[in-house]
Amino acid sequence: MRPMLRSVFLLSALLLAACAGSPTPTPTPTAEPTPEPFESDAFGGLSLTIPMPMPGTLVPPLRGDPRFADPLPFDEISFTQVGGAANVQMTLVLAADGTYTRDDETGTIAPEQVDAIARRLRAIDFFNLEGIFTGPVRADTLYYSLTVDGPDGSRTIDTQDDLTPPELLELFRLLGEIGQ
Repeated sequence: MRPMLRSVFLLSALLLAACAGSPTPTPTPTAEPTPEPFESDAFGGLSLTIPMPMPGTLVPPLRGDPRFADPLPFDEISFTQVGGAANVQMTLVLAADGTYTRDDETGTIAPEQVDAIARRLRAIDFFNLEGIFTGPVRADTLYYSLTVDGPDGSRTIDTQDDLTPPELLELFRLLGEIGQ
């Protein structure tokens, strides 16, 4: 009850002060408005323009973030590589337990290899990757598609050879060695 009495008292004091005769205020010069760093979007909200990296450039995760210390848990990885001068066509499906199918051949890799792939996924922050990795279709170019299904969802990234950053090429190399 006390905060309400204070509010009523404060409001009445302000009303009395407004009604009391006071000298006419002198106009003060107004400064030009400073431009806002944000623009309004069509819906009246604020929008921030974030520049995209150059095609083929990976935006790295924040280093030192504890989320990147452990391997990225995944349930399944699907990797496809097609095209190139030799018209390569390779499909790999790798399960978290190390079992894989590569072009209809099955096998198992060591847990250390699974951890190396999971650590590479974590190191590049796969689920939060940003960048442009595809461009116009060209003859003799290798195209890659990588899908990772995990406890937090699924994500697919498509790339082409000349726009694939080295960090992703290293992951593709690790996956491409499975079952050779």
